[in-house]
Amino acid sequence: MLKREPRRRFWLFYIALGVVLICLLGRSFYLQVWAGSGFLARAEGNRVAVEPLVAPRGLLLDRNEQKLAENVPSTDVVLDPALLPSLDDEAVLLDRLPSLLQLTHAEVQEALRMTRQRQRLTVLEKAVTHETLLRLEEERSTLPGVRLISSLVRQYTFGPAAAHVVGYTSAVTAAELASET
Repeated sequence: MLKREPRRRFWLFYIALGVVLICLLGRSFYLQVWAGSGFLARAEGNRVAVEPLVAPRGLLLDRNEQKLAENVPSTDVVLDPALLPSLDDEAVLLDRLPSLLQLTHAEVQEALRMTRQRQRLTVLEKAVTHETLLRLEEERSTLPGVRLISSLVRQYTFGPAAAHVVGYTSAVTAAELASET
């Protein structure tokens, strides 16, 4: 009678171990095979995006508290690589964007190529007019990958007349880059 009890305990242990193993294998099968495509889709949408943040520049005032330079809110049109359609479906962008923005078909195509290649936001047009902004907002749902981003544009009260006092910054041109090297 004493010999049977240890055997029974071993059998119960093996049965419990088998049930736990079957549960783990079943759960693993469910997560990888049955629900795997859903998890894959969620993981694809869970990406880190690099988006540069431009620091706003301050107001410049003269001794009489008159503005010499200020920041004016504006809106830029950009292409977001994470939201772009596939190459087969980008025809809608190539058809609609040249008519909405001051761009040619070739410029839009080049911007799409560069956005896909660099995997970074690409500015299509800076400081769009209010009318353009309204048209883009109307067609936002039909323009995948196109985003509107708020930005600041530097406005100088006296224009180039006070450039020697106020200073001026701009993006580096290709000629300036070539002269530096």
